[in-house]
Amino acid sequence: MRWGVGAVRWVSPTRAKVRLAATVEGLMERSMLLLVLDLVGIATFAAAGALAGIAKRLDLFGVIVIAAVSSLGGGLLRDVLLGDTPPVALQDWRY
Repeated sequence: MRWGVGAVRWVSPTRAKVRLAATVEGLMERSMLLLVLDLVGIATFAAAGALAGIAKRLDLFGVIVIAAVSSLGGGLLRDVLLGDTPPVALQDWRY
């Protein structure tokens, strides 16, 4: 029997489970990659803010505040402007 366009092919339950597991695994890998990239971006902006604070010769508290505002402020502003409330940084403990 030949399978033409629009033909329905039977898939065994085991094969369907493997496909579903691969799809779920791919989504988990993608979301983990996005999380890692997001956290790396936050760390980068925190470092840039800390360097700006050091360049302005702020004390330790000032450097920490500038680093926190520059790292989380951009994401908070983005989420609020896009209407994604509450912002992700306030929902997830990793931020």
